[in-house]
Amino acid sequence: MITIKNIYYINQDESILISYEKQTPPYNMTTNHFHDSYELYYLLSGERYYFIKDRTYHIVKGSLVFINRYELHKTLDAYIPSWERILINF
Repeated sequence: MITIKNIYYINQDESILISYEKQTPPYNMTTNHFHDSYELYYLLSGERYYFIKDRTYHIVKGSLVFINRYELHKTLDAYIPSWERILINF
């Protein structure tokens, strides 16, 4: 069974984005990217690999990741089929 659930909030001047996402199928970001804002990534369940700048980190349930502005990053599948996260850009 495939489960994808996304909830987004963006304030009026787009200076804050809050995103909740839950997925069952494996998912890999295809390209590195960066933002002109800071990013907080909190993993509620599952496991992921988080590539940041030039290193890859294995993150697990309860991990909190802080990404600086303009820092290259992406998330990758950690062979656990489901995961759930909250993301805040500010």
